[in-house]
Amino acid sequence: MKYFVILFILLIPFTSFANLMISPTRINFDNRDRMQEVMIINSGNEERVYRIGWAEYRAKEVGGYIELESPDPNIPALSPHMRISPRQVRLAPGERQTIKLQLRKQADMPESEYRSHLLFTVLPPENTTTNQSDAEGIRMQINMFISYSIPVLYHPEIRDVDAQLKFHELSTRADESADLKIWIARKGDQSAFGRLEVFSVDDNKQIGIANNISVFRELTEAQHSVRLPNFSQYSGVEKVRLKYIGEKEHAGKTFIDEVIALR
Repeated sequence: MKYFVILFILLIPFTSFANLMISPTRINFDNRDRMQEVMIINSGNEERVYRIGWAEYRAKEVGGYIELESPDPNIPALSPHMRISPRQVRLAPGERQTIKLQLRKQADMPESEYRSHLLFTVLPPENTTTNQSDAEGIRMQINMFISYSIPVLYHPEIRDVDAQLKFHELSTRADESADLKIWIARKGDQSAFGRLEVFSVDDNKQIGIANNISVFRELTEAQHSVRLPNFSQYSGVEKVRLKYIGEKEHAGKTFIDEVIALR
């Protein structure tokens, strides 16, 4: 009997899990790129085997993904145009491995944003124990397959994409911090990527930041949240400045720059 657990990586520069570190956590190909690399490190305390493959997902407005059961024309799959090397590695504790991704472009590929998700599956240890009941003659083996994924995109050309603030809501927490929930609306033929920054209007001091904020192409809007630590110090603040700043392929672009009311 097998159980599968899928953990999705947020788009951050370097992510560490219980037994695996991955960098970077998003890959973007453009017309000039043919090869990209991903570094993985076994951060656990025992030797593990990692299998590398592809998965196709649709993003959810509230975060996370839904696995596609059939092709979605709004999300052209990149995996048929990619080659992975190697596809399986065995790493001792602390050992690292470079995974190479090769884009095999075809002349007749329609102009679009292509995306698939690179899937890292941690195979169960070879010494997986087997539980057996002598009285009943029942043998049961449980293998846990834990997987992590990162998005891989290809843009034949970078097209303009816009993002606007649709709605926001502030909720305080018992630890004197607060969460600023943001609904972002997106327009255009490509996904938007960047970071959210929140500043005090009075002294222009940054009071919150959320990295790796995405609104994928299949979504017209997405919900995100910015943690405001020590917000009790700003209990009298009624307005803040919110910025959604583009990164990587959107570097130099500010999607949102607004002063918003908190109350």
